[in-house]
Amino acid sequence: MKKIVAISVLSLSLLAVSFSGASTVLAASSIPKSPITTLAKQKFVTVKKYYKTGESIRTQITYAENGWYGKLTLAKPPVEITKGHWEATYSGTVYYDHES
Repeated sequence: MKKIVAISVLSLSLLAVSFSGASTVLAASSIPKSPITTLAKQKFVTVKKYYKTGESIRTQITYAENGWYGKLTLAKPPVEITKGHWEATYSGTVYYDHES
């Protein structure tokens, strides 16, 4: 009988220790999340813009269409497509802003 009581007390002690460990895990999981957000959606885009001779051809432009935003850089030197008219090709990665 003393063995059964001793085993029961030991079992209850082990059970209590295992629950006290669980509270530590809960406390660790209650740490506030980081303010850094991972952007889930991204894509690579290429855009062509046209300029007249004398207009400033920028090396970087801002892309903002249908919730997609980003900076595009001049992918290659501008090409004169007709006399006085230039084509500039920009490319880069843009990100989807689901809150827009």
